[in-house]
Amino acid sequence: MFETETMAELCLKQGLVRDALLIYRRLLASAPDEPTRARHARRVAELEEDGGARRSRPVEGIQVEARPVTDIQEHHDDQQVTLKWRLPDGTPSPALQILVLRHDAAGIAAERRTVRLAQAQGSLTLPITGVHSVRAAAGKLDGERFVPLVRLDPHHAE
Repeated sequence: MFETETMAELCLKQGLVRDALLIYRRLLASAPDEPTRARHARRVAELEEDGGARRSRPVEGIQVEARPVTDIQEHHDDQQVTLKWRLPDGTPSPALQILVLRHDAAGIAAERRTVRLAQAQGSLTLPITGVHSVRAAAGKLDGERFVPLVRLDPHHAE
């Protein structure tokens, strides 16, 4: 993926606030001059401050439509995984896709689940023992194919 301001704003347009924030942070770290650094720092601060609620604000002439905020959060312990999600209202066939790494007798086992959801926003707790780590995405089902709209931040730490 090309990591540019345009790509970050396209992520925001799709409701992928965390992806956009990650791009802007990398752009900030590699900015070649002070004006560019300042512009990226302002955008990172805006997105961190309000979770992307102002993501329709243009950056240097890039126009972006306002879209509902999407989000996914995860918490786990050794016995269960809890996921909270928010997708745009009216998302057809909402679903979660979850990858759980867990301890078992042979070491670490991977378990993938796709869960159909009744609504675009909510919370779900799954009893899973021996949880090591979790990756998850919220999105929609297109037939049997899962289409992610928001992914759990890869730098997520409990």
